[in-house]
Amino acid sequence: MSQVPVSAASQHGQRDGWGSGTLLAHTSLLWVPQLVLQAWNVPDLSAGVNCSFEDFTESESVLEDGRIHCHSPSAGEVAPITRGQGDQRVVKLYLKSKETGKKFAFVDFVFYNCSVHES
Repeated sequence: MSQVPVSAASQHGQRDGWGSGTLLAHTSLLWVPQLVLQAWNVPDLSAGVNCSFEDFTESESVLEDGRIHCHSPSAGEVAPITRGQGDQRVVKLYLKSKETGKKFAFVDFVFYNCSVHES
């Protein structure tokens, strides 16, 4: 497969039903296996958080030094997300409470599909 998934995230976080929560994703314009997120004005995260790329994939995060470490979807998981969407697709990256199962913050996340361009 010639698909080269490249990911980047917006720097403006938004909330989903919780005060004025803010979510910031730190990535580069290269494929990264792990994302580092920062969240402000969100509920207590000590019970744990999952990261969800809409309904495509969900993974457990690791909380460390006030940051949330999430796994980026594998190339196999990205293929159905980008298929038929041109060279990019924007999806919501949600934080989901392990305690309540509810999504409480999100940021727009862009998946790029380089295989649609000829070099």
